[in-house]
Order: sequence, then C-alpha cells, then structure tokens
Amino acid sequence: MNYKNSEKGRSMVEMMGYLMVMMSVIVAIGKIVSSAFNNHRYSTATMQVTDLATSMVKAAALDVDYTFVIEDVNGDNKMKIIPPNFRKVGKKLFHVFGGEVKIEESPNYDPDCCEEMGYCDEKCKRKDQFSITYAGLNKKQCIELAMKNWTKNQYVDLYAVYINDIGWFWLAYGDSKGKGDELTQLDSGECGKDADGKTICAFPMKRSILTGTGGDSVGQCAESGNNITWVFN
Repeated sequence: MNYKNSEKGRSMVEMMGYLMVMMSVIVAIGKIVSSAFNNHRYSTATMQVTDLATSMVKAAALDVDYTFVIEDVNGDNKMKIIPPNFRKVGKKLFHVFGGEVKIEESPNYDPDCCEEMGYCDEKCKRKDQFSITYAGLNKKQCIELAMKNWTKNQYVDLYAVYINDIGWFWLAYGDSKGKGDELTQLDSGECGKDADGKTICAFPMKRSILTGTGGDSVGQCAESGNNITWVFN
C-alpha cells in the first residue's frame, strides 16, 4: 500500500513554527526598545534636575539669597533660567514623566534664626537654598530618581532630599533643620526620628528602605503619587 505525504500539512506546521519564532523575536525586540526608552527617560529626568539646579546657581552668582531667582523661574523666566529640556505650559513646568515641577524656597530652617525667635517661623526659611520638586511619580520612578548618586561638582551642591516629606541629609549637615543632635546619632543609611517625631534619614540612600524590602513594612516610595524634593545650596 502506498501512502502519500501531505506536503500541504507539513507546510502549515512549518508556517506555524515560523510565526512563533517571529513573534518571539518581536516580543524580545519590544522589550529591548521599551527598556532603552525607559532608561533614556530616567537619564533625561536626572539631567533636567541637574541642568535646572546648575542654571539657578549660576543665575544667583555670588548672591546668597535665591528669592529673586525663584520668583523669576515661577514668573516670566526673563533670565532664561529654565533649560529647554522641560515642557512649559503657561507658567507651569512639567518633567519628562509628565508630572509638575515646582521650584520653591528651601523647606529647611536657619537654626540661628529659630533660636533667636524662640521658634521656627516662615521668616527663618533658609534663603541660601532652593528646592526642586518632581510630583506625580510612580514607585519605580521614585526609587530610581531617589537613588541617583549625587556628588558635588563645580556648581551644584545637594543639601538634602525629601521623599514624600521624609528628609535625607548628609551627616556633615547635622544642623540641617536646627536639630542636629538627632541626625548625628544616626549611622549612614539609617533612619530615625527628630524632636518633632518626623522621620529623618542619613545618606547614602538604601534601596531597601525606599522599596520596603529591608524589614520595613512600608517603603518610602508608594505605588503612585510620589513627590521627590531636592534641596540645593
């Protein structure tokens, strides 16, 4: 008995195999492109912060008061301080992830002023510092931007970082809020409480603290709606 080979059936099997291979290649390429795009956005985000901070420091020149620089940035930007890599709609500024950017005075107080007044008034906010806040970050964006390895350069000196109102400070700046004793008692990468019961932490940042995987029940970066504030000298 003679059996006929099914050339048509074999072609269908081969075609299905070919399509499966092509789909796998397309998915792999898609992941590579997506990863490259995300890495580019993180790089752009950190570059935005650095460029803006550098531009503000240069604009202030030798003046130790950033008030007029902050007013210009939030006004008509006559001094052309805002770098072109930001999106500006009216007087609002937006970062690469789509959230709003806020340029404000420092949240830190001058300890000498607080001591003189007997309490920390708004008038005691440090004028020799300014802050840049990125709003509306998801958890991964919060973690990756917070973990940026800031170092001193010719223009920009990072003083502190606030992750959703939790302050990270250099141990060398123990007087950052006029409550240096609580900070200097911490070890590097450790968090504690200040005299008001607020959480403060000592640089360098630890990813486990941000994610909540280092023994903490809740990480400092939530699933969504995170704000990061960088404070510069």
